[in-house]
Amino acid sequence: MEVDEAIWYQLIIALLFLKYTTRVIFQTGCLGLFSSDSLEFRQRIFFFVEHVLFTIWGFICVIYYPGNSSWYYTPRLCWVYPPHMPSESFHYYYIAKCGTHLEDVLYRMYENFVRPPALQSIVVSDSSSQTGRLESKPENGNRPNSQPDVMMDIHHYATALLCLLSYASGYYHIGSLLMLIHDASDIPLDLLKIGMTLNWDILTYASYAVTLVAWAYFRLYYLAVLLYSLVFDTTTSFIFPCEGSWENATCARGMYMEMSVYVLLIGSLWVLHLLWFRKMLRKGYKLIVGGESAHN
Repeated sequence: MEVDEAIWYQLIIALLFLKYTTRVIFQTGCLGLFSSDSLEFRQRIFFFVEHVLFTIWGFICVIYYPGNSSWYYTPRLCWVYPPHMPSESFHYYYIAKCGTHLEDVLYRMYENFVRPPALQSIVVSDSSSQTGRLESKPENGNRPNSQPDVMMDIHHYATALLCLLSYASGYYHIGSLLMLIHDASDIPLDLLKIGMTLNWDILTYASYAVTLVAWAYFRLYYLAVLLYSLVFDTTTSFIFPCEGSWENATCARGMYMEMSVYVLLIGSLWVLHLLWFRKMLRKGYKLIVGGESAHN
């Protein structure tokens, strides 16, 4: 049975509020969830649970069910025309992820521009943050270090825009890959933050090593593969479609001008990942030579 397309966008909004409600439950410790633990710990647990659940769901929909025909193994399948939704479960997965990314953007806007300074403490942390920290409100009532994290804001806005644009234009496959590699590489980073919060050195060191490997593969190498495929394998676009895409010899291979928005957004993400990866390497080096604490 066909479902009105407007229903799916309404579902995105509903999931946005669902994630925000869940975030508040974890942060405030209501319902008895980790109520005796620190705010930073509750926040990291929230992100860890979110990333694990969506990584499992994404793996099933994007890799497990499609099998060898998965576009994860053959990125040029992302540009086949006409676009099609692989399965109903994939559709629900995509809608859910769009809702979570949109909530991340709105929450960061709230943190940067709306959240009242009268709060006794503020959290500068998010699902992909490299420098999540808990800061106390000074006596004069001003927010400390109130400058927005521009790099993180760009990352969230670009990711959310890519997911929504891919959905609206029918390129669900490329959007699903972007969402999956982000969630998968965030899991060890969440464990790293948890280990630092609990002062568990073994968990901190182990998760740091896994984070470097995950980021090097997913966020640097694989994202570069997707960018290469976008530039050299694209034979169709949402404005000038070509039936059969790269399987059709009459379709001209090469990037269409209107697809440059994908190149700009994905390229921006890759540059940001490279800068953050370099920062993580430098922190690890300082730790080895003894100039940095394991919990920084």
